[in-house]
Amino acid sequence: MLAYDAGTGVLSLDRTASGNTDFHESFASVDSVAVPLEDGRLRLRVFLDRCSVEVFAQDGLATITDQIFPGEASTSLAVFAAGGRATLVSLDVVR
Repeated sequence: MLAYDAGTGVLSLDRTASGNTDFHESFASVDSVAVPLEDGRLRLRVFLDRCSVEVFAQDGLATITDQIFPGEASTSLAVFAAGGRATLVSLDVVR
């Protein structure tokens, strides 16, 4: 799960539930990086393929890259705000 906490200004990528994670005790991890909002906005460019996630925040100011091993049933995408409000300005999905 990719998440941004507006209160702390931290972007995180949690792969603890990303499919096959039990082959090594340190694989299931959460990586995070501080990313300040710019004019109240967070710009993300996310590249996702079968086994990797690359996240570029604020035009490359911060990045997170992780390998994942999802199950065959992992074929969907969800965008949501929890505990506050968010506005999705633009979303392009290219297959």
